[in-house]
Amino acid sequence: MPQKTNAAVQNKLEEELQRILTKLGLNLNLRVVWTPDPPNSLSGEVRGSTIYIYEVEEKKGHTSPQA
Repeated sequence: MPQKTNAAVQNKLEEELQRILTKLGLNLNLRVVWTPDPPNSLSGEVRGSTIYIYEVEEKKGHTSPQA
């Protein structure tokens, strides 16, 4: 299977975040940024209203609990 482009992965993460917020009925101003170059051992972190995902592998980056 071909590797997705950074833009495709970014779009998928943004769609997933919006799906989760809608499903939970939350009207929050959150952003998600995929930066597949971890600065350390973190898989991701939240800074302010931005969720940073550092996972290089796409599947790890957008895995979320299914409600």
